Amino acid sequence: MRFTIISEHDEMKKKLVASVRQMRLSEKVEVTDFERALDTVIRTQPAIVLLGLQDERCPRSHRLVREIQEIAFGKVIVVGPALEAKALLMFLQEGVYQYIDEADFESAITVAINRLRKEQPNGFKRGKVSAVIGAGGGCGASTLAVNLAFALVKENPSLVLMDLNLESGDLTAQLNLRSPHSVSDFCRNVARMDESMLENCMVQHASGVNLIAAPVAINEVRDVTPRGLRRLLHMVQSRFDHVVIDVGRPFRQEDVVVLQQSDTVILTLRSDISSLRNAKRALDFLEHSGVDLSKVKPVVNRYRSGSGVTLASIRGTLGMEIAQVIPDDAKRVNAASNSGVPVYMKKPHSSFSKRIREFVAAISTSSQPLAI
Repeated sequence: MRFTIISEHDEMKKKLVASVRQMRLSEKVEVTDFERALDTVIRTQPAIVLLGLQDERCPRSHRLVREIQEIAFGKVIVVGPALEAKALLMFLQEGVYQYIDEADFESAITVAINRLRKEQPNGFKRGKVSAVIGAGGGCGASTLAVNLAFALVKENPSLVLMDLNLESGDLTAQLNLRSPHSVSDFCRNVARMDESMLENCMVQHASGVNLIAAPVAINEVRDVTPRGLRRLLHMVQSRFDHVVIDVGRPFRQEDVVVLQQSDTVILTLRSDISSLRNAKRALDFLEHSGVDLSKVKPVVNRYRSGSGVTLASIRGTLGMEIAQVIPDDAKRVNAASNSGVPVYMKKPHSSFSKRIREFVAAISTSSQPLAI
């Protein structure tokens, strides 16, 4: 069972860590403060978040609880001084699973965990997230994202495709769809978003792929916020087995939020100097932003044997193995894009589609329960 302990007070951190380890509730305990709490919860996705307080009147604690509730699949338990009924009710209204008097922590946490195991015997559902990023224009990141989604939906009928290529997203055109709403509509209404409203933000393709579109107007891009994306990802992961995201070029704070929460980051590049340089810059940015590079899978797209940079040079420059090489098939890809039918559907036996299937086999495991 994973625990994340959050507190602004060193003594409270030490006390909670010592108790959790002494009771052998978790082999590894993450400890952080309020400032880094959201990033830590996204990265670790614990079964239980322990929020340790020394002063229950701290207004930041209530705000933090709300924000954690929007991104955590596990439960939030607050540990602090004994409370009067009114103060306790405020925490419960925020969605806290339980408030524990710090004096009774060891007995109360055992009862809470046993109850939680009965309520969620199979753990918490959490759909897998595959984010596709591109090393500059012309890498075919959007085309790859679409075709991955259509290949994955064969094994994961519960799938959503998100267009977060905010300034130039065109997945509605690639799929010949019209969407009255977009990711910006979700973010504008994040405080009151529920399952019904999420449904209205999506449009479904005949294949079963659900699409959340990019903003239509460029001025709507500013409505897309890190908080909105955290909440959106949490909702779709709770509902769908797999989420495929077209991120585009990953250099904004909103992109970092998505990439930190992704299980796989697919770095798409061409076999030329410019694309390779941009791919290296992208990796440096991801590492600097705290994204785990072990989940990055480079894909060389639009590849022509005997031309451009060699695959060996690409491996050496990036410092990692190439996950897949997809041959250049510009004629079929462009024709499919113009017709609104992805290559994977229009030409399922092409070499392009074959390589997509091979790649999907490595990332198509359905949703992983969050163990309790």
